Amino acid sequence: MLHVPSIRVNLVSVALLGKVRVKISFESNKIVMIKNNVFMGKGYCDQGLFVLNVCEVININENASSSTYLIDSYDIWHVRLGHANPMYVIKLQRLSLINMHDKQSMKCEICVESKLTKKSCPFVQRETKLLGLIHFDLVDLKQTMTIEGKSYFVTFIDDYSRYTKVCLIRHKDETFNMFLSYKVKVKNQLNRKIKRLRSDRGGEYTLFNEFCEKEGIIHEVTPLYSFESNGVAERKNKTLKEMMSALLVSSSAPNNLWENPF
Repeated sequence: MLHVPSIRVNLVSVALLGKVRVKISFESNKIVMIKNNVFMGKGYCDQGLFVLNVCEVININENASSSTYLIDSYDIWHVRLGHANPMYVIKLQRLSLINMHDKQSMKCEICVESKLTKKSCPFVQRETKLLGLIHFDLVDLKQTMTIEGKSYFVTFIDDYSRYTKVCLIRHKDETFNMFLSYKVKVKNQLNRKIKRLRSDRGGEYTLFNEFCEKEGIIHEVTPLYSFESNGVAERKNKTLKEMMSALLVSSSAPNNLWENPF
């Protein structure tokens, strides 16, 4: 970082000029700058630094010199405004809030790299009958064990009604037994059978494959690193964790009482 309180001139970075597509040519002790085949300025070497002679710079148009073209270009304002959307930069120009003497020439590579997002997931039709699809997932809260020694909870969510069953467990391998208990209960209460299950690829679900095949239940497993594929369960778990946190904070209760809201 350069700190020169007494400096009375502006410093121009050659590297930054290159980023805004300014072509720079060095000829002996002179420097010539060109952009889009338009002459922008020249200078001479003085004590190891090139001094731009703005008095000899020709005008690009009647109202703007090439020096202002360089300073007030679209690319410079786009960077100054934090790589803002081109529509906002143009809007600021129309409102006479900024002076800009050119238009967007090409897509900003930095914006493409830093603002890249996934495509939104397509809408999926919900089930029309109870137990047609059950979403389930395991939540790990082992860093805050309850008084009874429980560190996990598993959620079973009916896709049609969104009715949710929450079961607290001590170890991951209890997940399968909780599912068996849930399956018997809903079958008895609703006189219906579970048609499909959807879960991620957690190791605690390995016992489900053989059981589901035996019972005629379709076990849908989401792809790796695609939490949105099991979005119903992920969203429900997030809501439950936020609810627990809010209740604990509002009541000033210790974190190991997180099971009480259930």
